[in-house]
Amino acid sequence: MRRLFVLELNEVPLRILQWYAETNPGSATARLLAQSATGESLADEPLPRDLYPSQSWASLASGTPFDDHGVFWYGDPKPAHYPLYWQAAAQAQVSTGVVGTLHSSPLSVQCDYESVVFALPDAFASDAEALPARLEPLQRFSLDLVQSNSRVVTDTSPIRKYVRGLAALARVGVAPAAAKQLGALALQVGSGRVPKERLRVGQFHLMADQFTRLARQRDPQLSVLFSNHVASAMHRYWPASFPDDWDEAVYDAEWQRRYEDEIPASMRALDLWLEKWMDWCVHTGRTLLLLSSMGQRAGSEVDTTQTHAVVVDNPDQFGRALGFESSFETGPAMVPQVSFRFSDAQSAQLNQELVSTGAARDVGIHVDRRLDTLTVTYDGLQITDDKIQMGDIAIPIQKAGVSVHPVTEHRSAVHCPVGSIVVFNSDTASLPAEPVDYLTIAPAILAMLGVEALPHHREPGFTI
Repeated sequence: MRRLFVLELNEVPLRILQWYAETNPGSATARLLAQSATGESLADEPLPRDLYPSQSWASLASGTPFDDHGVFWYGDPKPAHYPLYWQAAAQAQVSTGVVGTLHSSPLSVQCDYESVVFALPDAFASDAEALPARLEPLQRFSLDLVQSNSRVVTDTSPIRKYVRGLAALARVGVAPAAAKQLGALALQVGSGRVPKERLRVGQFHLMADQFTRLARQRDPQLSVLFSNHVASAMHRYWPASFPDDWDEAVYDAEWQRRYEDEIPASMRALDLWLEKWMDWCVHTGRTLLLLSSMGQRAGSEVDTTQTHAVVVDNPDQFGRALGFESSFETGPAMVPQVSFRFSDAQSAQLNQELVSTGAARDVGIHVDRRLDTLTVTYDGLQITDDKIQMGDIAIPIQKAGVSVHPVTEHRSAVHCPVGSIVVFNSDTASLPAEPVDYLTIAPAILAMLGVEALPHHREPGFTI
């Protein structure tokens, strides 16, 4: 059976890969594109709102439309009858290893297959469980970084957690070259020479290092690695690399100079590992499949008026402030969201109605329900006189479990439905000229692995 390495590169359009290759003709990225079949993916299906990565990866990886799988937010329950492509492969006794791929947590449920030889679940896991267990400090470190790394740029907790995490990772083992890169990055961020958002590059180096070790040691037939570090830089710093995408300047020349290296830095980190992975694939007879479930593009406008953001620090307190009338468990989500799980779907529905129909409770809050889980989006919350309005009651922000922080990083790139497909080291790869329906990618992966398509799958959209 042929072996496959799937690099899930979140939200990166083909344009970014081509731009980096053109500006760095000696790079691994340039070599990859020159020696590969390239194309685009297309996320085109009816959705309740704009594209979001937790939804788009659920659709792509399961080969199932949203109307069937129902997973939009990170905390939404994952239906077992629509397995992701790597789960379907593991069910078919294909040895499988995954690092960071979305919807791989909790490990005890999502990765419960004898054929899974290693697993570091996604960064929205509720615990640090990992396979092998010795990697739990790394998983805990990754979870801490994701939950603290938001648009709140004056918050110093990410760099403190980063430095503490580096010390803890000595037990896990990190390659000397990766350790050197991580230490240098800590100094750059700590001194203010680069923004703390660059820490995502360090997190990528760590995950890439451990993925490479595990994949070489355990040699699975299917290896999957997910990264969001390029997408994070694009969201915030697109105008610094592509100012001509707007008719008028979005930021001044000083901002441009300060952040012009952020997207290139994220791509340099990727390029460093691409060099190693391409050689590994050639030497071991593997095919490399680079995927994005959607892409990004310049937004029509950039709202720079938001000067402060509300962040939920204590989800339990926040849930009580919302007025939930039954017990709940909280789960990780991407700021500005919190997920709450109730004992059953009926209880969740009653609490959703309580918040959404209560007097003024829905001001700045949106509640989505999926079965027994509520996802609360709170980016519109307003704070007045250090208090937050919950219905007819004004609650001090400390009692509501929230805090307010200055914001200077404004989203300038937005999600778009066209992503990337790159197939390297395959004699049979064939991609159409038009973008490939992302619901046909999972069956294409399974076909390459010799696994029978699932009953709900469409015909493969291309050949790997």
